[in-house]
Amino acid sequence: MSEQKDWRRGAPARGKRPSRVAAASGAALLGTDAAFRAAADSSPALIWMMDSTKTVVFTNRRYNLFFGAASSANAAERWLELIHPDDAEEFTRAFNEAFAAARSFTRNVRIKHPVMGERLLNCAANPHHGGDGAFLGFVGVNVDLTEALQAQEVLREQTRTLETINSIAAALAGELDLERLVQNVTDASVELTGAKFGAFFYNVTDEAGESFMLYTLSGVERSAFADFPMPRNTEVFGPTFRGERIVRSGDISKDERYGRSAPYHGMPEGHLPVRSYLAVPVTSRSGQVLGGLFFGHPETDRFSARHERLIAGIAAQAAIAIDNAQLFQAAQHEIEQRRRAEAQIRDSEARLRLAVQASPFPTMLHAEDGEVLELSRKWSELSGYARSEIRTHFDWFRLAYPDRFEEVAALMEREFAQEGELAIGEVEIRAKDGTRRIWDFHNVRVGRLPDGRRLQISAASDVTDRRRWEDRLRESEARFRTLAENLPALCWIAEADGAIVWYNNRWYEYTGTTPEAMKGWGWQIAHHPEVLPIVLERWNVSIRTGQPFEMTFPLMGADGQYRPFLTRVAPVRDEAGAIVRWIGTNFDIAEQQRHQRHLQLMVNELNHRVKNTLAVVQAIAQQTFGRDTADPAARDAFEGRLAALASAHNLLTQESWEPTSLLRVVKEAVHAHNGNAKRFTIEGPDIAIEPKAGVTLAIALHELCANATKYGALSVSGGRVTIRWIIGGEHEPRLKLVWRETNGPPVTAPSRRGFGSRMIERALAAELHGTAKLEFPREGLVAEIDAPLPRIAVASENEPWRG
Repeated sequence: MSEQKDWRRGAPARGKRPSRVAAASGAALLGTDAAFRAAADSSPALIWMMDSTKTVVFTNRRYNLFFGAASSANAAERWLELIHPDDAEEFTRAFNEAFAAARSFTRNVRIKHPVMGERLLNCAANPHHGGDGAFLGFVGVNVDLTEALQAQEVLREQTRTLETINSIAAALAGELDLERLVQNVTDASVELTGAKFGAFFYNVTDEAGESFMLYTLSGVERSAFADFPMPRNTEVFGPTFRGERIVRSGDISKDERYGRSAPYHGMPEGHLPVRSYLAVPVTSRSGQVLGGLFFGHPETDRFSARHERLIAGIAAQAAIAIDNAQLFQAAQHEIEQRRRAEAQIRDSEARLRLAVQASPFPTMLHAEDGEVLELSRKWSELSGYARSEIRTHFDWFRLAYPDRFEEVAALMEREFAQEGELAIGEVEIRAKDGTRRIWDFHNVRVGRLPDGRRLQISAASDVTDRRRWEDRLRESEARFRTLAENLPALCWIAEADGAIVWYNNRWYEYTGTTPEAMKGWGWQIAHHPEVLPIVLERWNVSIRTGQPFEMTFPLMGADGQYRPFLTRVAPVRDEAGAIVRWIGTNFDIAEQQRHQRHLQLMVNELNHRVKNTLAVVQAIAQQTFGRDTADPAARDAFEGRLAALASAHNLLTQESWEPTSLLRVVKEAVHAHNGNAKRFTIEGPDIAIEPKAGVTLAIALHELCANATKYGALSVSGGRVTIRWIIGGEHEPRLKLVWRETNGPPVTAPSRRGFGSRMIERALAAELHGTAKLEFPREGLVAEIDAPLPRIAVASENEPWRG
């Protein structure tokens, strides 16, 4: 292209990035009215925009289609290349003068279209100015005058045709209702041609953008065509619907194109008889086929060349009128859409205000000029500033960021220029009482006000307490890590989801692993494969429920050998009770288990020797009582006491002389006297008691059983014994156990105290550091024991055992 043809002289070279001025000018030009661009794309005219640097920044869809270009830039280049060489210099000069003076421009120019041939276009452009009066560029419309000029040539040849068409055009010019317009065209055309009936099939587009066909009829009732389908692009109808040419036939039934399309192969049964046929496409100046006029007559040769020219002229005027009507409808639709949009904006603003008011977080609804439209109560509550003190966001900047006002104001201006959600992050603000608080901000662009101002919601959450807690947590973790590095155990820290994030050095020394291998859940490689599924199951239960974890399992050392470890894991919770960390320790208990096995061996040996000693004592007692011919009752009593002592000793040996079950002591003591009738009722919580207390209590229960068998409730068939105990006490846990006999012989208090009474009231009371007393009501003996329980352990089941 020659230099004199390019009116963009002074603009950036093609292919280079526009300057900031050009970009701003183009953005301002395009941003004036987004709805205009949508309307422009639906217009059949060729509409374009040029910024202040003579760069074409917008061409509508019709412009791009007309010049066969894929984009606005390509369309602009195509336009320059197609200007007729004889018109190029004068057109360019006039255009540049108008552009330099920022005044309106209009001129006809010829182009050499590669498909349509030489065309005459009217190029009209008006300057566009910004709100400050700055010249932003041209907005222009190119109109193809070729068909109109050709029509004018034809009209000059036929004066009557001109008068007729002008009269019809006058009627059409004032009609903007599309349905009435096409009906008027159809009626007038039928009258001019003398057709028996006529139809106008035309395309329309609904609000959803869907295209479909409608039709009007003249000279016949609509019911005459109601049962027939819409015409298709057959060999007869195709040239009309494609806008290719006028089709006129003196007898369509004899036309070679007639009857060649399924399923009817001609006119369907019941169709009005048509012999003379005339069809004229209705095409807009842009080349778009708007529809087609069809006329029929049952007689042959009723349409002449004159009729053809008349209808062609009417079709051209109808096309213009339809374009106008469609533009009017598009404008009306745009106005309605804008009205609805403004109503929606008002409704949206009202809903936003309500949402902000009800927000449980500090929330501000504000416009780009600073006006605060709404402020949540939480904002004032946490900051201390009243709504009357924050009329604009600049007021807030001065109050909350007194040392950073300019910085924050500039940041807010940049934020309003962006779309979508912006995570600002944690920001320190100054509350009204002078304290510093941490707010975590998120800003969201939420559209515009009806006056065009952009809106934004700024929402925050006060994380001051959380930050303080996190600082304390970090300090605590640092102290723990220092301690953990000096513990003789494997220690680690895990996130709330169970992924381990830190191990002490002893872990790496024992397992021989690396931090990279142990990330997250990498610790599984140190576990025995047969035990790992159980560990994972129990660990996931703890993560899910928040319960502490405790389990003994093997871990593989750097030497490939497994050693048992007692593992305990406890959750670390924040002030709200949520788990934020897990602290775990693994203690090597291999030596402890070895010592326990050795100790158990020693205890078993001791138990064996004690039993041998008791057997020797029993043998000596039998010989002594036999040699001295002692009282058999005394001998039996001694042997029973010895047996009770042996039974209690055996029970404690099984428990490794650790605190033992009170329930088990009671059941073992009364087992020999219970029989098949279950004459004992035993009730009370299962607790652990000291070994020595267990031996003494077992002997005391033996004495009570022996006494009940000889003289009390167990001496008769219906007698029963109830042993019931509870844990009470205001200041310390105390055992309160009651032995009560019922349904036995009448009871009287003894005249003297025997061994059993003295043993219960003195030895048992002393051993338990409590009191023990015997009462002798007539209904049956009652023994009451009240004693403190050092190192007491209540069973996991708090419900009392009943047997």
